[in-house]
Amino acid sequence: MAATPGRLAAVRVLLELLTRGGHADALLDAECGGMPHRERALAVALVQGVERRRARYDHVLSPHSRRAPEALDPAVRVVLWVSVHQIVELSRIPERAVLHQAGELCRAASATRAVGFVTGALRSWLREPGRAPLPEVGREAIVVTESFPPWLADAWIDLLGVDEALEAARAFNQAPPLTLRVQVARASRERVLSRLEEAGIPSLPGRWSPEAVRAGAGDPVRLPGWEDGWFTVQDEGAQVVGALLEAGRGERVLDLCAAPGGKALQAAAAVGPGGEVVAADVDGGRLERIAEAARRLGVAQVRTVVHDALRVFPEPPFPRVLLDAPCTGLGVLRRHPEARWQRTPGDLARHSAEQAKMLEAAAGAVAPGGRLVYAVCSPMPAEGEAVVQRFLAAHAGWVRVAAGPPEMRTAAGDLRTWPHRHDTDAFFASVLERRGEDRSPWHASC
Repeated sequence: MAATPGRLAAVRVLLELLTRGGHADALLDAECGGMPHRERALAVALVQGVERRRARYDHVLSPHSRRAPEALDPAVRVVLWVSVHQIVELSRIPERAVLHQAGELCRAASATRAVGFVTGALRSWLREPGRAPLPEVGREAIVVTESFPPWLADAWIDLLGVDEALEAARAFNQAPPLTLRVQVARASRERVLSRLEEAGIPSLPGRWSPEAVRAGAGDPVRLPGWEDGWFTVQDEGAQVVGALLEAGRGERVLDLCAAPGGKALQAAAAVGPGGEVVAADVDGGRLERIAEAARRLGVAQVRTVVHDALRVFPEPPFPRVLLDAPCTGLGVLRRHPEARWQRTPGDLARHSAEQAKMLEAAAGAVAPGGRLVYAVCSPMPAEGEAVVQRFLAAHAGWVRVAAGPPEMRTAAGDLRTWPHRHDTDAFFASVLERRGEDRSPWHASC
């Protein structure tokens, strides 16, 4: 039997991620178009699972190969990862089927000469799976067992200490729950929970946001109430960040770098029909998806504008401005585990410099007495606290305001979430308010 479509798609995506990088979701969409649901689900499970365990699988296989993992042909290495993952994590698949498929995957990947090596290494590992024990504590447990790059493990240890850093790593390797934000103008949270219960879908209220519902896992489009615009998908940590705007009925809100749009739609619900939310982003295609989501939710007060956040927004100042700045994305590793292998310490410096410029420009769009929320989906201080501290040191007319649930606040009053502490993605947010007249050069241009 030839390699099955789901396994073959997974190998192709993982090979692309290993050799060239990219976004797993986009690559899976390209590979799995028209594929039966069962095969697509297998492809997704293999890609997500392997990306969370690359280093672990290299470690356990190393005694069973004469060559170091990095010296193997990339396609061979990927086939080994996929095969081990099926045996360890997808226990319903018989070992003989995995071994047979390993050979077929090698042939499909133009690695026919490696069939004997791959099946031999796998059989050797199956006979003695414990020859390379997995570290259970300390830095090596983060690097090997939880499979995080050494530089990232060291950064988290500096932030949290080794024991809590290991807790964080384990939490980042757990698939996140499907979290919804209820569109309260159309349905209450209680009504959504009741509807899901009637459909036999386990769900419970969120812990941090009064609009959050946790609905286990699955495709949100298939949930009852989706077509009626009762809810949208949004991590609970993101909902908390959006609420920091404290937008009131009838207010104007500017959301810079708005795509994919969750916080813009949340702000629209807060300001109501008499207000306006300007969703600005440099990517017009992503803005159209925000507009589509707004139509499904029955939100008419969202206006999309193509705009580069490095420039001051060319409209009268707003009382509420959100800058959810582009970042390394290291806070959403539960959803995008491949990012850990594609980021470097140099990326932190590059993003931090750009974030500082965006924060300067965003401040120019804030009216006197107005509020600016700076946020990133990253747990790294270089992208969070450091950016805010530099901004405040240069602008005496601005102050930081403590906000958000006390359990999520830092000593300085900023918001910081972690998956192991709050069961959310890892966000940083700082609430800044403009006091009096800021005489910084960019202010004259707004």
